[in-house]
Amino acid sequence: MLRAIWFLVKLAVFIAAVLWIAARPGTIEISWLSYDIRMSIGIFFAILFVAVVVLLLVHRVVMALKRAPRAVALYQERTGQDKAQRAITQGLSAIAAGDLARAETYTRRARKYQHMDYGMVDLLEGMTARMRGDAHSARLGFERLLARKDTAFLGVRGLLQVAMDEGQIEKAITMAKRAHDMHPKQRWIVKTLYQLYLQAHDWEGAERALQKARKLGVVTAAQAASDRVAMDLSQSQAALNKGDIDTAFRLAEKAYKRDKDSLPASLMLLAHYLRLSKRKQAVRVIERAWKNNPHPDLLTGWKALAPADKKYGTHKIMNWYERLLALRPNSDEGQMAVAEAALSEGMYGEARAYLDMAHKLRTSKKLFRLYAALEEAQNHDGAAVRRWLERAMDAPENKVWTCAQSGLIYDRWSAFAAPHNSFNTILWDYPGVGVASGASLAAVQGLVGGRALSDGLRGEGLSALLSDGGRAA
Repeated sequence: MLRAIWFLVKLAVFIAAVLWIAARPGTIEISWLSYDIRMSIGIFFAILFVAVVVLLLVHRVVMALKRAPRAVALYQERTGQDKAQRAITQGLSAIAAGDLARAETYTRRARKYQHMDYGMVDLLEGMTARMRGDAHSARLGFERLLARKDTAFLGVRGLLQVAMDEGQIEKAITMAKRAHDMHPKQRWIVKTLYQLYLQAHDWEGAERALQKARKLGVVTAAQAASDRVAMDLSQSQAALNKGDIDTAFRLAEKAYKRDKDSLPASLMLLAHYLRLSKRKQAVRVIERAWKNNPHPDLLTGWKALAPADKKYGTHKIMNWYERLLALRPNSDEGQMAVAEAALSEGMYGEARAYLDMAHKLRTSKKLFRLYAALEEAQNHDGAAVRRWLERAMDAPENKVWTCAQSGLIYDRWSAFAAPHNSFNTILWDYPGVGVASGASLAAVQGLVGGRALSDGLRGEGLSALLSDGGRAA
């Protein structure tokens, strides 16, 4: 509406100007060839004014016609760019949803229409290739991103994930270092680098990364302290496997000094003390550990340290086990330990009393099996034995070594939880307690090699699509 009014105003001004010029007094004569033209000055200037305006309009039309092919090309390019951007957006959405077929369709469409892609099509192609498990094509796409200054970090991020998918730890560390150089304060990069150093058993690198992670608040002080204990124990076990007893013992002592309440450190140091016949030190370790976390291996060590002198008979043995029980009388493990000792000494009444105390504290498979053993030893009652064993089948489990991340159960503690290789996640606890939210046992059991590394090491924002969120199920 306003544009129409403005046009009418300009037209009115033009007409008024022509009329005003035409009304000017005076005449002008023009002789050209055999023609004599005479007209008023007003008419002459009016004609001249109109001619200039017409020439200008013609010029504009000519210039518009000359520019038309380029304008059409620009329009087609803009249209193609719009289609390509929509294809890229839809392709990223398909990757996030795990829809490989749609992701490949939109990737081809984006490549068809995109001219100035600024690396986005390379990103989409790399992510789609990774999604279908084509590591070579994914690597090529991310390397093209790496060659551009403005998309170099996306290339590094993609190559890092491809290396982790393939279990190529050293390559992954190289890419993680490069990412860290680009963004030294990004928390997920520091965490990824720390985890990779752990997987490579590069303890010095892991310690440096842990210090940085602690500074950035990626890990808590308690978790950092626990991880350092686990690193010492892992090195101690490796030294023991190589037959380097002195180094293994030194590292076990170092771990224990870091945290005397650590059950894995206590058990590993206890094993060394028993091997070296250091009785007093072994007793101190067991007594301290039993107060916090009664464990069957501590009981095994306590049995090994029991007085060998039978001079005072059964009562001395019972006093030895009751000394352990007194450290934590509300422990069902302690009550069952003394009951086992009494049972082995033929003190059936005392054994039953301790089992009844354990029963009040907590029922378990182990407890009912001990009741069955007592019935067999004391009364030779097969029916009673079967009843106790049947109850044991449905009773709660005792504490076990279990992974807090996956819920898997292990015979012994280890710094790394197989098969997914999570670090320092094996705890002495009841099965299923403390398992990470959303963890799927079936999924974790299916993890192998680098795929396990890739899980849980997710970035933020767009780069998160490069992690397993963008992998086909």
